[in-house]
Amino acid sequence: MSWELKIERRGVLRDEELERFIEDKRKKEESFTILTRDINGETVRIKTKYRDYVIDSPKTIIDLYLETPKGDIFLIGCTYWFDVPYRLGEMRFNMREGWAKIWGTKNHPLEEFEDRLDHRLTGIREREEGVIRFGGNHVEYSGSFEYVIWSNELIDEIRGRIRSLSRFS
Repeated sequence: MSWELKIERRGVLRDEELERFIEDKRKKEESFTILTRDINGETVRIKTKYRDYVIDSPKTIIDLYLETPKGDIFLIGCTYWFDVPYRLGEMRFNMREGWAKIWGTKNHPLEEFEDRLDHRLTGIREREEGVIRFGGNHVEYSGSFEYVIWSNELIDEIRGRIRSLSRFS
């Protein structure tokens, strides 16, 4: 598999060069910014931060943060260098509407309500003020999803729809 990312002030890095760059930054715990595009063609800036994580053996996790008008929003932690381009390749961003899809099969958070949701596994969490993580699964098929949403209008709409699920009514 081939990997590629556009790094601010470095340009596009591929495969082994990308691996060396990310691993070197991780060893020094030096942050860097990744540039990508949202579904409207607008520039999206992803910042990296580091944290130590120990289960079997100590590891330094690379956390990805989305730069938004509400501040930097945590997206996901990456254990290995190749997780960074892989996870970013799965994500979709819409800066105008105020959401990012971390994973899932649909193309918009409200589309998740088109199929019956498993009320036991679907919900919202507020990690940062004014930002929710909306995630869950579908009943008829295994279609898990997770979004980060910072648009107040979209947050209100999702909260209303979640209340209508049987668990919340």
